[in-house]
Parts: sequence; C-alpha cells; structure tokens
Amino acid sequence: MKLTSILPVLFWIAAIAVGNYQIVSSTNQKIVEYHNNPPFRIGSLQNPSHLLYLLDSQLDTIWERKNYVKDQADFFIEMKLTHYYDGSSFVPFQVNGIQWIACPDKTLPKFNAKLFLRESINVDKELRLPEDKLVSSFEFREFGKLDYIKNIDVAKNLLKQSNYPTGIYIYTLEMTLPEKISENDCFAEIRLRN
Repeated sequence: MKLTSILPVLFWIAAIAVGNYQIVSSTNQKIVEYHNNPPFRIGSLQNPSHLLYLLDSQLDTIWERKNYVKDQADFFIEMKLTHYYDGSSFVPFQVNGIQWIACPDKTLPKFNAKLFLRESINVDKELRLPEDKLVSSFEFREFGKLDYIKNIDVAKNLLKQSNYPTGIYIYTLEMTLPEKISENDCFAEIRLRN
C-alpha cells in the first residue's frame, strides 16, 4: 500500500479518537457539575439574575432581592431529583432537611417557603407542564440568624422505581420575602441536607 492512501485513513482515525475523547471528558465534567448544580428550571418575576448562585455551593456568591411586588413569590428553584440511578434502578435520596445560609456579614431575612414535589416528566413524550404536590409550607420569622434548617420527611414515602420518570419528582422550593427590601434581603445558599 502506498503511504498516500494510508495517511487519510490514519488522519480520520486520529480525528475520531480525539473527538470521542473530548466528548467523554466534557461529559464527565458536566456530570460532576450537574450533581451539585443540576440544569433544572429556576425563575423569578422580580429578580431572576443570580438565582443560580443559591445552588452553587459557594458562600461568596449571593442573591439579593432588587424589586418587591406584594403578594407574589420572589423565586422558585428546582433543586434535585428525588431519586438517583444506582446502575439497575432508581433509588430515593435520603433528604432530611433544607438549609438556608445568609450572605457574609448579614443575617437571614424573614421568608415564607413552600416545598413541592414537581413531577419529573419525559419532555420528549409529554407536551404539558408538570404537576406539583405541595409537601410543606412554613414561615421563618426569627431575627439575627445566620442559617436555618427546616427538617422535612419526604423520602420515607418515596419508593424505588425501575422506569424513569414514573414515581420520580424534583424537589422544588418557592420562596417569598413578605417585607419590603432591606439590607438583609440576601441569601448565599439554599441546600438540601441528608
């Protein structure tokens, strides 16, 4: 065989190998990133910027309310799937609470929170919005606290599943700060605790 006929084949083999390596390595990086900060929906009518900072596990990134609209939720965040895949089936995460952490040198503002289990739907098959089940609703009215933990007892009612998305939900938190803007209307992080 001539070298000129082998060179294009070797070039394409090398290009395919490099391309596959890049796909695998970027996928592995995204898996690690999505474990801490999944690509779920978050939203706010008043102040949508910086909401991702609430889930990034970094206390130096913060969310502050910029606008106040009476009787409307400030934001919602989809936090984590209720189940993880263990290689053969979908097993419930053992989540025992939610923790709110104030910004550095500030304290937590008063807030109302609602915890929903949002139906995890296959968007390729279903052309509708997911249904929400209200799990818990509570108020935080303490003054001067740097963090707050609310115990929840959701995981005990979840069952192991064999087919996604049947019986699998997304922990979704809706937050409302009931008072007008103050210097303390600031959260550094909101976490699920296990």
